[in-house]
Amino acid sequence: MIKKVLFDLDGTLIDSAHDLVQSANDLYALHNHPLITFEEGREVASDGIKAYLNLRFDEEVDDYSTLTNEFIKIYKSNILNNPILFDGIHDLINLLDRKKIGWGIITNNTDEKFDVITCLEMLEHVPDPNSIINTCSKLLKPGGKIFFSTINKNLKAFLFAIIGAEYILNLLPKGTHEYKKFIKPSQLQTWASRNDLSFDSIIGMTYNPITQKYKLSQDTSVNYIVQASLVND
Repeated sequence: MIKKVLFDLDGTLIDSAHDLVQSANDLYALHNHPLITFEEGREVASDGIKAYLNLRFDEEVDDYSTLTNEFIKIYKSNILNNPILFDGIHDLINLLDRKKIGWGIITNNTDEKFDVITCLEMLEHVPDPNSIINTCSKLLKPGGKIFFSTINKNLKAFLFAIIGAEYILNLLPKGTHEYKKFIKPSQLQTWASRNDLSFDSIIGMTYNPITQKYKLSQDTSVNYIVQASLVND
């Protein structure tokens, strides 16, 4: 049973060849080289930046390190200027929505760092939470804050988050959660420590089925939120 689908952004969800070719031509024009056609650029779109450099530059003569940085800077300004979904993607997303299958987008095309990162209600759904935490740590600016929210692992959490939320109150589709993927705060703290993060604070979150409202509390036995920062801050 498929529960979640993650799409890589460029090359899988969207056809980024148009932006790549435009970026290559912008770079060529900057250095007074002839432009390429879209067909020429499409042929090397999956081969990386160096393939575009090889079309117009000579590695033995030109500084490929500088040219690569220039290409990346140009590409950042061009990315998603011409976002074109691959054939069938729109229908696939509609199908996932109809079947109530969650989906999301991931990309590794950034070297930016951020003051605040939120990773909410995600860790208990992924196969390798440690890798997600590692990525969050790498993206955090010194002095920044990360907020993780997830579900504790105990009998109460099983009864409330699965039996209650999915089978009695029908707040979530049945099968949304797997108890084996719930995460004790001690386990989350271990993963955080491995990735140069320290806990600043932890607080619980409770749900009132009568008022249908959540509120923050000191009860971390089911849902909880952790604020973390880099160890050396």
